[in-house]
Amino acid sequence: MIKISQWMEYAEKKGDYLCDLAAEHLRSREPEKAKQLLNQAIGWYKKAGLEEKIEIVNNKLKELG
Repeated sequence: MIKISQWMEYAEKKGDYLCDLAAEHLRSREPEKAKQLLNQAIGWYKKAGLEEKIEIVNNKLKELG
């Protein structure tokens, strides 16, 4: 059985991966896909209870419009 701390660590890593992937899409001039990925990252960060990271990603989304 997965412990809660392992689940939270997994959720954080998943969110981090999605943010990195979004950055790649921005470099490839695909802002809409990047926005989708950032929204998914927020969902994973919420599952992990990482309010600071949620705020950072929300700011990135605001910058993208």
